[in-house]
Amino acid sequence: MTELQIINQITANQPALTATQMQAYWRELDGLLLRIESAATPYHVLGIECTADYQDIWSAYQQHVALLYPSYSINSIFPEAMQLKVERAFAKISRAFAVLANASRRRRYDGVTSQLVRPVAEAAEPAPVAAQVISLPEISIVTPEKNACAENVPVREESAAVVLTSNKYPRRFPRFKMRLPVRLTGYSHQGNIWQEETVTGEVSRMGALVRMKQRVRHGSVLYLNLPLPDKLRAYSFRESDYKTYAIVRSVIPRGDGVRDVGLEFLGKNPPEGYFDKPWDTFRTEAWRGTDRRRMPRVNRIEPVTLEFFTDTKQLLAKGEARTETLSRGGACILIDCLPDEFDLVGVSAGDYNFESLAVVANRFSGQDGQQRLCLQFIDQEWPI
Repeated sequence: MTELQIINQITANQPALTATQMQAYWRELDGLLLRIESAATPYHVLGIECTADYQDIWSAYQQHVALLYPSYSINSIFPEAMQLKVERAFAKISRAFAVLANASRRRRYDGVTSQLVRPVAEAAEPAPVAAQVISLPEISIVTPEKNACAENVPVREESAAVVLTSNKYPRRFPRFKMRLPVRLTGYSHQGNIWQEETVTGEVSRMGALVRMKQRVRHGSVLYLNLPLPDKLRAYSFRESDYKTYAIVRSVIPRGDGVRDVGLEFLGKNPPEGYFDKPWDTFRTEAWRGTDRRRMPRVNRIEPVTLEFFTDTKQLLAKGEARTETLSRGGACILIDCLPDEFDLVGVSAGDYNFESLAVVANRFSGQDGQQRLCLQFIDQEWPI
């Protein structure tokens, strides 16, 4: 199945709009594209006042994206010229959001533009001034030591966040705290396509951390569109936005139906077999560096009881399993049956008086066909 066939399959199930609804939508979209194209400042691009707060900015951005990217039943009949205008408009509102959603960048921008306003002497005749177009500033990379975006990223105190974001252990590529708008496209395990607009929390040359409402599985492949800085790109240096496939590497539930999802960029092309079953899970070559694991695992078989929960601690399923490898901080567990969707796993072993919640670090089927669940303990270390 090709990408076009996948989209056509989805659009066939979308309800059609009436002629009156379609005419109203085209008029509204045409007006929006015209306004964005002629806008000279980030405030004009998003159609907001200079006094707008972050919620106003985020709400305006979401409304713009919803109009630019409607359901596939409408989007699939866009003329090619319209598609190009929509992509340019999306890039422009993304740059505007990146400037205004960050307090430090917004202050710098407002400071530059305020210098363009000069007081005029009362007796002086105002001279004609050529119109000036204020360009949106480039998105610069913020070093970890002086992070301009940190004040906008809420700090969570959950134990899971402490375990997974510690700076004690080195990374292959440095991450930068950066709030960039991103549009995600993916498939549920039932084969239904979905889209979500959100923002990044961290980015690097190899991936990004995003906060999502849509539940995703480890190994799922998503399609991303975001205004990534040139220094973090692998291609498309002349394009305003960066489009890439990415694989889900980590899912950390935060409560209230929200989760932090770690994504690894795959590039312009998805994994082999994606267009046949885009809702499937995939595996890429694993990194085998010396610092790959924080706590070394040992081969050890132990019986355990697993409980599968939603992010609100609602019990979905319970079953018996056994470990294949163990460390103080986690385990690889052999299991016969897994729920389709879950957020947290409760692990208990009566022989060791061990009980802890865990997040999933990986899930896959081995060469023997056995399902494996790699877990990272949150509440307690295994007594090795």
